[in-house]
Amino acid sequence: MMNISERTKGHICAAVKRDYDRAIIEIDDYQERLYRRGRKQTTIDNYRYVLTNMVGFLADCGLHSSPDSIGEYEISAIIHDYPGVSDLTKKDYITKLSKWMMTQSGNRTVEHMGLLWPRSERPGRIWADRRDALKIMVNESITNRLIIVLAMELGLRACEISSLRITDIEGDWLKIYGKGHGNGKMREMAILPDVRKVMDEYLEHRTGLDPDEREERMLLSDKGSPISPHAVSKRVIDMSKRNGVRMTAHSLRRTFITDMLDSGVNLATVSKIAGHDNPAVTAGYYRCRKEKVEDAMGCRHQHIECDDKSRNDINDSMAIGVRKCESNRKDGGRLIEVPSRKESEQGYGIKLNISSLAVNSC
Repeated sequence: MMNISERTKGHICAAVKRDYDRAIIEIDDYQERLYRRGRKQTTIDNYRYVLTNMVGFLADCGLHSSPDSIGEYEISAIIHDYPGVSDLTKKDYITKLSKWMMTQSGNRTVEHMGLLWPRSERPGRIWADRRDALKIMVNESITNRLIIVLAMELGLRACEISSLRITDIEGDWLKIYGKGHGNGKMREMAILPDVRKVMDEYLEHRTGLDPDEREERMLLSDKGSPISPHAVSKRVIDMSKRNGVRMTAHSLRRTFITDMLDSGVNLATVSKIAGHDNPAVTAGYYRCRKEKVEDAMGCRHQHIECDDKSRNDINDSMAIGVRKCESNRKDGGRLIEVPSRKESEQGYGIKLNISSLAVNSC
């Protein structure tokens, strides 16, 4: 016979196991959602790895693990007790867990706890300074220079830079395969003269790395092997450290999008160029520079000055109209021009018979 505590423990274990089994089913369903949204298999696998570890940890602790039942207590347990990862990685895991919870059940516990970063305040979210990038290029290899140019002048992601092939160059246009199934969603971009100059120099250098032209990938290491997306990102970080600046491959992409929007290109067009389905995502890449703030404030000051001058002109015009109105009470109501408030701004006036109106209104 089991005593009460053992029976209770058995019930708890059974409930925890049912909750965990339901969580795994929800993870499978979430994977299908990600696949239908066009996410790459590596991204889907990463989400599954994180979510499986999270719900497994909660189940081992005897806590709720299904997306609709996870509460503040479970999130606090992850924050304080989840082993083997840094705080930054832990928060990234919690962010992925929160997306799963919200998508599968509408559970916004993590959001209500204030643990999610606003897009503009996420750690590591930086914008590269174009002057720093140009300074770095002076002392770097041609391969590294091409990486910087592709990220800063065309706004390519690290995975897009890595996946470029020789056959993607078609005259003055470059085919780019972004996120999505298979090779990803394709878009085309014009090869600018500055980009073309560095690209031609690199292709001449690349001939020595792959003399038999057996490798399709454009970017090759010094050993002749393709450069992975992680290696692209690491090269930019290493370059920035060597030159004492703060820069990542994605920060160059943010700078590209900011430059495009600052130059007057509309948001929808920039979104297409960047390969974003949602313009709101593109807007999150924008950083309002100090110069733009100063220009905006200067324009506002000029507008206020012009507005005050217009208001004074209108008041003067109205005063003239009143004086004419007073003088014409004795004129038997002949027609005179009296500018209205709205029309005085446009330089026009209206004709009124003020035989009765002038007396009553003045």
